[in-house]
Amino acid sequence: MRNKSENLKTFPFISITDPSGPYMKCMALDPRYKRRQCISAATWKAIKDEAAEIMSGEQMEFGDLRPVSQGSLASLLDGPKHVQGRVMCAIDSEIAQFLKTADLPPDDARKVLQFWSSNSSTLPILVKLAQKYLCIQPTEVPSERLFSEAGRVYCNSRASLEPGLVSALVFVHDNDEDLIRYRAMMAAKQ
Repeated sequence: MRNKSENLKTFPFISITDPSGPYMKCMALDPRYKRRQCISAATWKAIKDEAAEIMSGEQMEFGDLRPVSQGSLASLLDGPKHVQGRVMCAIDSEIAQFLKTADLPPDDARKVLQFWSSNSSTLPILVKLAQKYLCIQPTEVPSERLFSEAGRVYCNSRASLEPGLVSALVFVHDNDEDLIRYRAMMAAKQ
């Protein structure tokens, strides 16, 4: 039987403050938090390295960085080091352009998706990383809140409720503001 210290050695911990970790990349790619002091040069380097890895693995055209077929005259003249330099230059340019964009208000998470959708053509490399990292839920608060709401809905006095009805009640409780807006929008259309 394994003891606790052996389990700790094999368990893959992810530090929130690791500059090349997913949490810091997520924060750096979020247009609300991209200028935070905790985002270091090491985080941007990790993002650049991962973006270069994505670009080298894809057969996509990024401006003038389209892949050159093996054995062609262009591949002899345009060696791998030169292509890698152009790739890193393109990534640096995108990061600089991303940092120049206006900051979003920190209280509106929905605008983050709108930002990346509207900038997908100007920031095609970073969009791929944003899609990967911005799906990470940074805290457990929303899921904890949902369990608390479910506990309030499904109490001793309602123990005989069907599971589907409990699920529907929790859904309505969690999305009541959106449902009110939807009803108002539908009423306005009629």
